[in-house]
Amino acid sequence: MTAGRPRKPTALKLLAGNPGKRRLPDREPHPGPLEGALAEPPDWMPRAGRELWQRIVPRLARLGVATECDVEALELLCSSWSDWREAREVLEREGLSCEVETRGGRRVVARPEVAIAAAAAQRVTRLLSDFGLTPASRSRVTALGPPGERDPMTELLERRT
Repeated sequence: MTAGRPRKPTALKLLAGNPGKRRLPDREPHPGPLEGALAEPPDWMPRAGRELWQRIVPRLARLGVATECDVEALELLCSSWSDWREAREVLEREGLSCEVETRGGRRVVARPEVAIAAAAAQRVTRLLSDFGLTPASRSRVTALGPPGERDPMTELLERRT
């Protein structure tokens, strides 16, 4: 992960007239749509992760945000979600603390699931943001149009040259 602000998509730089006047990438990749077997959750994924996959992946694919290159990131998102759900279920059932035997007697400590849930929540939040699934991050994600549709900005720029 790089430090600093996330890079602004090239399409947004073009719409703004490239205010920084920096050289724009001329060979930016355009991965294909997420469809077929790639659009299905993997067999190994736990139940809660599969349920999340089935809710969000079709939406992201329809918007053009999720492509064939995003499968692994989606697997991490859904797997982390499943970790968070599992830890939360234990905490709901058992409580936030437990007693442990120490040399000096018994002591009350936080359950390990507290840390597991917190770490998984951080991963989920970051990945949700990467896919534009939080209100603040939605403004930073550029969605592709339907397959075969030409970008109006690209057409305009091509006509001007």
